[in-house]
Amino acid sequence: MAEYKITFIRLSNPKGGHSSITHFYGPKLEDAERMYVDNVPRICEYIEAGRHRFYMEDRGLRIYVKVRAGADGVKYLQACADGEWTNDLLDLPERGMDKYQIHTTRRSQSNGSHESITHLAGPDVVKGKVDYYYPIETIISFIETEKYVYYMEKSGERLYVDVRAGANGRKIIQTRVNGDWTDDLLSLPPCPGG
Repeated sequence: MAEYKITFIRLSNPKGGHSSITHFYGPKLEDAERMYVDNVPRICEYIEAGRHRFYMEDRGLRIYVKVRAGADGVKYLQACADGEWTNDLLDLPERGMDKYQIHTTRRSQSNGSHESITHLAGPDVVKGKVDYYYPIETIISFIETEKYVYYMEKSGERLYVDVRAGANGRKIIQTRVNGDWTDDLLSLPPCPGG
């Protein structure tokens, strides 16, 4: 059975605990200079099927990660040392993707739903002061390929957006808070000129 070391985690919500860990990163077995990245549902499958084991190190000791299920039945991963659940996993550094704040939206209808959002805009964190302005299809591709993360702010909190199927079956983006879809994205002002 292959054993993979975990050196970084990615969180969907920094305050969300173990259930907010979405991805693990670590050195590849075949090339330690390169990193693997995998999502939590797939790692749960690997562990439950007995194909792989995942661990983190603390002062030279291996602490293995095991599958747990929340009250809602959703599986997550947590470190277990000497038969005791620990929070050691949450102490690993976070390795995230570039995160872009959404400031404005462009919609095909001024009072439309999420399906009417055609573009998003905000400050470009990579290029500095230059703003980004992308069609929704590009944003969806970035999110689905895990290239970038997009969020908006409301009352000082970050609300992350995710991709889902809209009422007509077409992919849309929408804010998600504690697993629930919200309409907060619709409260953003329109992009200048539209």
